[in-house]
Amino acid sequence: VSAAYLKTRMEDDLPTTTTVGGVTRVDAFATTGKELPKSPNFMGTIGLDYDDGNILGNLSVKYVGPQYSTFVNDEKIAGYARLNAAIGYRFGDVEIGDKAKLKRPELKLSLYNLLDSRQLTGVQSVQTNAQPTTTVSGVAVGASGTPRYYLGEGFAAMLTFKTAF
Repeated sequence: VSAAYLKTRMEDDLPTTTTVGGVTRVDAFATTGKELPKSPNFMGTIGLDYDDGNILGNLSVKYVGPQYSTFVNDEKIAGYARLNAAIGYRFGDVEIGDKAKLKRPELKLSLYNLLDSRQLTGVQSVQTNAQPTTTVSGVAVGASGTPRYYLGEGFAAMLTFKTAF
């Protein structure tokens, strides 16, 4: 079992410039007290391993909490969980000819994202604001851009073989 709790808090407003009536002035977005983007509050993994010397396997669940993708905290992705598993067999030593042998060869099938859940798994590009907002001085500002995200992979399987000589 492993877990991490992260509490972030921006301590200042985010500086910007605004132009009203042809006059440009220093302004700020109200970000004091907001959470930092790309910072899930909670991440955790629970895993169970089995190995009797020949048969081996594991099962694990990983959870990552929601993450903001803007500094003003007006857009975020949902938390997600992934279920992974593996099963394998470790053989006894195998003689190959007169002088070589495979030491404890192992064949393992690993299965990733067993439930084939598809969701956003991270923030690729952070924006100031994804929705129209108002600055500290009351100036209306349009969206600075659309945040970009990472899409989690679907189900995958991998068969591996390992040994020593």
